[in-house]
Formats: sequence, structure tokens, C-alpha cells
Amino acid sequence: MPRFPYIIDGILFFHQFSLLDIFVDVHSLIRLEIFILDLSVALGALFAYGNATIAPYSEQFYVGGANSIRAFTVRSIGPGGYHPAESRYSYLDQTGTFRFEANVEYRFRIFKSFWGATFLDAGNVWLMRKDEARPNSQLELKTFPKQIALGTGVGIRYDMDILVFRLDFGIPLHLPYDTERSGYYNVT
Repeated sequence: MPRFPYIIDGILFFHQFSLLDIFVDVHSLIRLEIFILDLSVALGALFAYGNATIAPYSEQFYVGGANSIRAFTVRSIGPGGYHPAESRYSYLDQTGTFRFEANVEYRFRIFKSFWGATFLDAGNVWLMRKDEARPNSQLELKTFPKQIALGTGVGIRYDMDILVFRLDFGIPLHLPYDTERSGYYNVT
């Protein structure tokens, strides 16, 4: 699927890539008058081919933020175990070509349309190809569990049936890169 044309020396080129993005959202897996349990899982893969060795930046995956792993800011984790030393423009380097995310949220009624919530989010992005400039960023089965970012938190919801307003507070439990702390809870 050719996309994003660009011109070099008068020759028109296209980025060539394929994108597979699967999002399974089980809203209200269990919905009772007093509580709701929501689950979601997202998988994505981006394959560059032909004249492209990497897909366009705008098409790459990222995690973190209000609609992803809520304990982390947007593009603050990944790819894999890579963590840039310089943080000024690091969000530009923290995209990937493979994504895994999972979220679980338990909501309980406080009063009428006001709900409390507790959640657990996990995931990361990786690169399908090795990148010397970003070590530990390639998807590998042996490092996959260690490179899953994990966050939890609490929040409040105002549910209007067609729209839900929410305010969340998240804290990280596991950083996907090496820190100076040992064990799974490695937040400094």
C-alpha cells in the first residue's frame, strides 16, 4: 500500500508499509448495579517493505497517556527497554513498530451517576528491526516480560450513559528499562 509520496532528485517515491492494528475492548464484561468490570487489549504491527526500511513517524505506535498506560505521560516509555539519556526531545525516539497494551478497570458506584474506579494498565512498544541508535528496543521473547510497563491508579467517573467524564491518578509500578533498583518494582 504505497503512501506518503516524497521527491528526491525529481523522482517520486512512496513509503511502502503494511499496518495491522487490533483492538479488543470488552466494555462492561460484568455490569451490575453496583460495579462494572472493563477489559481491553490492543495489538499492533507495522511492516515496512520495498523502498522503505522504516515506516513514517506519524504511523508508528506509542504508549502512555490518558487513553493508554495512564501512569505514564504520552510517549514516555519504549521502545522496549530503551531509555534515552537526553530527555529534551526523547518523545520523538519513543515510538515503535509493534504494540501491546492491556487494561483492566473496576468501577464501583459512589452516588447515582458518580463512580469510583481502580485500574491496572500494562504494555509497551517495540521495534521489529534492530536499531543501533536505540539499544534494547527490538522485540525479543526473552526480554518481553521485563519490558512491559505497569501502572495502577484510582479515578472518579461521571457517567451520562452516552458520555463518561473521568479524572484519573496513576502511579507506575514497573519501568520497562533498567533502573538502579532490583526486583520487579523498580521505580526510583
